Amino acid sequence: MLDGTKIPVLFRNAQYHPVVGNLIHIDCFKVNLKEKIVATVPVELIGEAPIVKAGNILIPVTSEIEVEALPADLPEKIEIDISTMETLEAMICAGDIKLDEKVELKTAADQVIVKVEEPKEEEEPVAEEVAPGDVPATEQKAPGEGEEGEDKKEDEK
Repeated sequence: MLDGTKIPVLFRNAQYHPVVGNLIHIDCFKVNLKEKIVATVPVELIGEAPIVKAGNILIPVTSEIEVEALPADLPEKIEIDISTMETLEAMICAGDIKLDEKVELKTAADQVIVKVEEPKEEEEPVAEEVAPGDVPATEQKAPGEGEEGEDKKEDEK
């Protein structure tokens, strides 16, 4: 409310205190309730995928999608049930999301939201063992090399 008048706004760019976690700033955008707007909406994964229980890795590719709707019809978040993911090839794309009829998807339908992959083992690099005599010397001087040169320079003076 501003001067006793209600103004419809959308909240964006919330900033939180880095230590305490309290909200310290938020941007408010005045909107017309009769005009559609394009907004990004966070995606929340719900359920548990059977293929992940089998030891595979669930990889969320994106955490939000873009939609268009009247401000009053914008969802706070979009829940995606991942319990249907039963194979390694399983993935959920933006086009697979069931939205309210008042909400139109603006993100590309083929945009991957979440997928499943097999765990990959990282191979540790094997260091080759080298004998100390095989390593080239870098800044070593031959015996007497540095000292004699300095003595000769002093003798010439």
